[in-house]
Amino acid sequence: MPRADQRLYAALLRLGRAFEAEGLPLMGVAGGGPVCHSLAWRCCLRAAFEAPSPGGDGLAEGARMLTLLHHQLETLRQAEAHTREVLAEWAALSSRFGAAASASPSSGRGHAASSSGVAAAGLPAPPFMAAAGAEEGLALLTRQAQELSDPLFLLEQELDSSGSSGSQEQAAPVSLDDLAAAVRRQHPALFAPARGGGGTGGAASSSGAMGGGVAARRLDQAAALAEVLYRQQRFKFEPFEWVYEGLSPLLLPPRLQRRKLAPVALAAVAAGVARRLGLPLLPVPAELGEDISAAVAEGPAGGAAAGGLPLDQLRADVAQRYAGRAAAAPPTAGSWALLLDCGDSAGGGASSAGSSSGSGGGRDGRQQQQQRWTHAMDACTGELVTATEAVQKYPGLQLSADWALLAPLVGWQHMVRTVIQAHQRRGESDLVAHWVYVLLALDPQAPEWGHMLAGGSGGGGMAWAAG
Repeated sequence: MPRADQRLYAALLRLGRAFEAEGLPLMGVAGGGPVCHSLAWRCCLRAAFEAPSPGGDGLAEGARMLTLLHHQLETLRQAEAHTREVLAEWAALSSRFGAAASASPSSGRGHAASSSGVAAAGLPAPPFMAAAGAEEGLALLTRQAQELSDPLFLLEQELDSSGSSGSQEQAAPVSLDDLAAAVRRQHPALFAPARGGGGTGGAASSSGAMGGGVAARRLDQAAALAEVLYRQQRFKFEPFEWVYEGLSPLLLPPRLQRRKLAPVALAAVAAGVARRLGLPLLPVPAELGEDISAAVAEGPAGGAAAGGLPLDQLRADVAQRYAGRAAAAPPTAGSWALLLDCGDSAGGGASSAGSSSGSGGGRDGRQQQQQRWTHAMDACTGELVTATEAVQKYPGLQLSADWALLAPLVGWQHMVRTVIQAHQRRGESDLVAHWVYVLLALDPQAPEWGHMLAGGSGGGGMAWAAG
């Protein structure tokens, strides 16, 4: 590497350490540049430098990336103190998962041994890491949102969960550990007991016991999971309106009282329970590239809405009169799916998963892993369908080999943007501003960066490789 490139690389590494010292997430370069789906800036930066520059002038591109990162750091530094505390928590979470990802089989550095229990015996680690990322990201967002909107809510929730107060859904509060135990208790032949103690470690069924019937067994396991969660426990998605429901459909408290949830929350619940059972369900958004919103068809009671006019287009006094007589419609782009790996390779497919998305896997490895997503579960209903049927239902669903790498960060971005739209819908501008900073920190490709960097480093994105 030329000396000039070495100096540039060192400067970018130092800037990454500046983000770390400030407690700010560094998920890529805002305004165009590499995106750290691996959640590890060093790995992302190395990949960008080792890849040939598309424009033929890697030094100029790198210098521009350095300028953009300086603007990005200064922008995030302007967040208020409480927002900075929230950003530090997201930085810590991403750093922990980034360290696990860099040690996972897909990175070629061996199995990860993270506290989240993402590595399951004989099964590929990436789906478990994605499931743990969705669960822990949504749990973090839940706590932050509750503390921000109502600091006393958590205390009240603890009292409510320890008492006998009933829910309007008349469902007993349960944890994901409770749900996993219920599945295992009802289907002992399908799920081996947890190993090594602890209910959250993602203990898997023995791959030796599965033998050549991995695919059939995992389908049976997925069906058993869906039966308990969606039929017996009655988890489901129903149309809702943020104005009336608040953030409740999105949140994932330690013990779930509510069963009617947003699709992303349902995906996190199903993937989290599956992870505890050793079943590799990978939660992904089913409709990429569309706006996340919660549209409503509003109108007078007893009659259809006039042209589907939403409340936010009415005068405040008129909207208030109609608010109690509104018919909620579902979020327009919130569908989620859970991809199922039904590989029949020896050892549950760990070896092939290890070569699919890491360096050296090549096109053959990616195609092999892409073909492994043989089935998908609808997070809203628990319906289990083939991959072909899932794509027909959700044309935007991408059965990419890269999902094992992309899923944690993409999921977090989706969650935060959903919170923003909920607060926008509720007219809570201060909370919108707070969460926009979180979105900016987690999504360097967010359109909002165009406004934040106006007057900075100029337009034109860079076609760097994702790290």
